[in-house]
Amino acid sequence: MSVSGQQLVITANSDTTGNAHEELEVEQTGEDLTIAFNARYLVEILSHVDAPQIVVEFLGPLSPAAIRPSDEAEGVHQMYVLMPLRQ
Repeated sequence: MSVSGQQLVITANSDTTGNAHEELEVEQTGEDLTIAFNARYLVEILSHVDAPQIVVEFLGPLSPAAIRPSDEAEGVHQMYVLMPLRQ
């Protein structure tokens, strides 16, 4: 994942299943960042978040990311922590 300006670029590479590239418009605060995650873990987290938008908070490329729904329903609080891969 690479965040720059107001754009998030997600790329995935696999010798067996092929490559993927997606660009999304995001609301960013803070510095630009490039970080790598295990795609299976990220997809698993996103499959459990029942919200139209999420918040992903980063401290740096080697620190865990916090992932949560942008609108939490009353009484429902979700937060997932995802460890990055070393590049």
